[in-house]
Amino acid sequence: MECNEELRQLHRLLQRKTELEEMRAALREKQRKLAPELKERKRSARAEQRDVDRLERSSITALVYHATGKLEQQLASERAEAKAAQEEYASAVRKLEDIESRLQDTEMQLTALETGQQRYEQLLEQKRNAIKAVCGADADKIIGKEQTLAFLEGQITRLKEAYGTGRTARGAVNSVLSSLEHASIQNSLARGRGLINDLASLRDSLPEAQSAILSLKEYITGFEAKLAMTSIRGTLNFHPEELAIWKPGLITSSLATGSKIHLAEEKLASLQQRIDRLLEQIRSEIGQINRKLQKNRDSLEKMIVNMDWPA
Repeated sequence: MECNEELRQLHRLLQRKTELEEMRAALREKQRKLAPELKERKRSARAEQRDVDRLERSSITALVYHATGKLEQQLASERAEAKAAQEEYASAVRKLEDIESRLQDTEMQLTALETGQQRYEQLLEQKRNAIKAVCGADADKIIGKEQTLAFLEGQITRLKEAYGTGRTARGAVNSVLSSLEHASIQNSLARGRGLINDLASLRDSLPEAQSAILSLKEYITGFEAKLAMTSIRGTLNFHPEELAIWKPGLITSSLATGSKIHLAEEKLASLQQRIDRLLEQIRSEIGQINRKLQKNRDSLEKMIVNMDWPA
C-alpha cells in the first residue's frame, strides 16, 4: 500500500530530525562561545595596528627609537605582531562564518522536515486507528502500549501535582520563619529594655507567628496527601501543637519566649529541609518517568510503522 510505504519513508527521514536538532544546539553553543573571542581578537588586532601607526608617524615613541637606532627593528617587530593579530582575527571571523553557514543550513533542513512531520503524524494516526479497528493481535499490542503510556502519563501528572503542592508548603514554611524572625527581634528589644514582657511590642508579632504555625498544618497535610498518590514515600511528621510560642493571657519572660521561638525556628528549618529532599526526589522521579515515556512512545511508533496496513 502506497500510504504504508510513504509512512515508512517518512519515519526513516524523521530519524534525521533528532540529529539535526542536536547539531543545531551544538552550533548555537559554539556561536555563543566564539562571540567574545571574536570581540577580543578584533580589539587585539586594532591595538597592535595602533602601535604600528604610532611608530610610522613622527610620534615621541618613534623619535626615541630613532634616536637609539632601533626604529626599523622595533617597527618590523610591531608589524609582525599586528599581522599575526590580524590573521588570528580573520581566522576567528572565518570560523564564525562557517558556524553561521552550517547553522543556517541546519535550520533550513529542519524547516523542510516540518511538513514531513505533519504528514507522518497524520498517516501514523490513520494506520493506528485502522489496525485497532480490525481487533487482531496487532491491535492488542498497540492497546497494551497505549495503556502503558497512559499509566506513565498519570504518574507524571500526580508527581507534578505533588511538586506544586510541596512548593506551596515550602513557601508557607518560609513565610512562618520570617514571622518568627520578626517576633524574635521584638522579643530581644523587650529583653533589652529589662521588661518581663513588653506587651505593646509583642502583642501583634507573637499571635501572628503562632497563627501562622498552626495554619501550616493544612499545607503540610495537603502535600502529604498528594505525595501518597505517587511512588515517593515520606512523611513530614509535623505537629504544630508542639511549637507553642504564645498563648492568650499567659505572660512569660522574654528569655523563655526567646527559647520557644528559637526551638520553633529549628524545627521549622528541619521541616523545610525535609520538604526540599522530597521535592528533589520528585524532580528526579519525573525525569526518570519522562525518559521511560519517551522510550515507550518511540517504541509504539516503530511498532505501528513496521506493522502491515490492514486491507
